[in-house]
Parts: sequence; structure tokens; C-alpha cells
Amino acid sequence: MAVNAGQVAVGLSLDDREFTIGLQRARQNLDKLGSSAMGLATILTGAFTTMGFKIRGFTNNIMAVGGAFEGAMTRVAAVSGASSEGLALLTAKARELGATLPISAYEAAGALGVLASMGYDTQKMLSTVVDVVNLAIGQGYGVTESAALVSSTLANFNLKAEDAARIVDVFTLASNRSALSVQKLSAAMIYAAPPAAALGMSVEEVTAMMTLLADAGLPGEMIGTTLRNVFTKVASSA
Repeated sequence: MAVNAGQVAVGLSLDDREFTIGLQRARQNLDKLGSSAMGLATILTGAFTTMGFKIRGFTNNIMAVGGAFEGAMTRVAAVSGASSEGLALLTAKARELGATLPISAYEAAGALGVLASMGYDTQKMLSTVVDVVNLAIGQGYGVTESAALVSSTLANFNLKAEDAARIVDVFTLASNRSALSVQKLSAAMIYAAPPAAALGMSVEEVTAMMTLLADAGLPGEMIGTTLRNVFTKVASSA
């Protein structure tokens, strides 16, 4: 059963006027998120290259292509079952990211490892890891943590790997325009995403609601448990 922000408000206490109004504001936030998504992944990649991060990335790559990097890629191959050709492509991608962006090839390999553990095949890993890295760089968040956040969000909301760029855009815009840091968002999604998805809500709707609670000063875990309780109440009363 799909619900919207207005329906979720029904699950709240009637005397909690401020929170109800806040959920109505969430719909306005959704409109802003939807109209402002401009492919931030592409913009970030171009910006970092233009600003000369190739030099720093090259240094990081030199430092990381030793045993640790090779070991990380071996684990990627073992978990994903990638062919020798697939492993060669994944290794080249990790080295490319380490050479052109302000992360190491080893960090890129770690992100690939997370995606492999989520069941991604070679092509899905190749397409998704770029979006993951852009989120990590743009928000100052860990690369492996970003991989876990993006891949778990896609899984919870039954989305495809091709939707990773959309997820990154939504998270980036929400974080930049509110007190909802990616760290808070990640903690909140653990609790809120499964029941929200069960109600047919979108990532944009849930993220917008999280921005309102973050702006009210709630920490990430409390944001998640608050929304989980609301969504559970709505589901039980349906």
C-alpha cells in the first residue's frame, strides 16, 4: 500500500501539531529535491579533475597498489565470483579512481568489496562505484560506508543499480540544504527504510522527512526510530 506524507501524518498524535506541520513541509522539500537534481555525480567528477586532483590521486594510487590493494581486489573476486576478465576491469576501475580523484585505489577496492557482498556483478559494480565515490568525496564520508549506504538503500527500496546516481543526488541535496548529514542519514535509514519501503514510500519522501527532524536537532538514530514508529503505526492502522 503506497502512502504519502499527508497519510503518514495521520499516524501521529493529534496534539503533536508542530510535527504534523513539519510533515506537510516535507512535501515542499520533495518538490525542491525533485526539481533540483542535476546530475551531481557528473558535476563532481568534472570539478575534481579540473581542480587538479589528478596529481594527488596519482600519489595515492602509487602508495596503494601494493599488497593491501591486491589483497582487497582478491577478496572482491572471491566474493563476487568475477571472471579473470571481470577482475581486470574492476582492478583498472579502482586504479583509475585512485588516480583521478582524492581517494586511494585501496579505498576504491574497499567500496567494490561492499558492492560485491551485496550481490553486484561486475557491470553493476563498475557503474555504481563511481556514484558511491562521488558521495564519499562530496560529503566527506567514508568510501566503504558510502558504498554500504547506497547499496542498502537501493536494496531496501527495491531499486536498480542504475538508480545509484539518483540516490546520491537526493542524499547530497538533502545534506547540503539541511542539518541532515550523511552520517545522520545513514544511521536513520537503518531503522526507517524497511517500514517506509513496505508502505510504498520513495527515497525522496523519506529523506525529506528526515531533513525536518534533523533541523529540529534530532540525532540520526532517533530520526530513524521516530520515523519507524510512525510508519509502523500507519501500517498497523491500515
